[in-house]
Amino acid sequence: MHDRPDKLALLGAIARFLERDVRPALKDPGLSFRALIAAHLATTVAAEIHAEDDLEAAELGRLRALLPDAAGPDEQPETRAARRRERLRLRRELAGRIRDRRLDEEQKARVFAHVMQTLREDLRVYSRKFDTSPDYE
Repeated sequence: MHDRPDKLALLGAIARFLERDVRPALKDPGLSFRALIAAHLATTVAAEIHAEDDLEAAELGRLRALLPDAAGPDEQPETRAARRRERLRLRRELAGRIRDRRLDEEQKARVFAHVMQTLREDLRVYSRKFDTSPDYE
C-alpha cells in the first residue's frame, strides 16, 4: 500500500499548476486572472489548514485567560469539534460582556490585546506580506 499525498501537498500542487502551467497558456486576460485567483485561493486554503489547529489552540488559551469564570476545566477539549465549540462559546461570552459594558479598564486593555493578536495571526495566514508587527496600529 502506498501513502496518499496530504491535503496541503495537493492544494500546493493545484496552485502551482494553475499559476505556472495553466495561466501562461491562457489568451483571455479575464480567464487568466480567474486562474490566478483560483491559485491564490488554493494557497490560502492550504495555509488555513496548516495553521488552523495551532491558531485555534492559541486563541482558546487567550480566551480562557480572559474569562476564567466562564472557561470551564483547564484541560484542552479532546476533539477539534469540541475545541471549536468551546472557542465559539467563549467568543460569544466575551462579545456579550463587551456589548453589556461589563469590562473594567484593565479588562478592556486585555481584550484589545487579545483581539489584536488574533487579527495578526489571521492576517499572517491570509497575507504573509501584511505587516503584523505589534508596533503597527
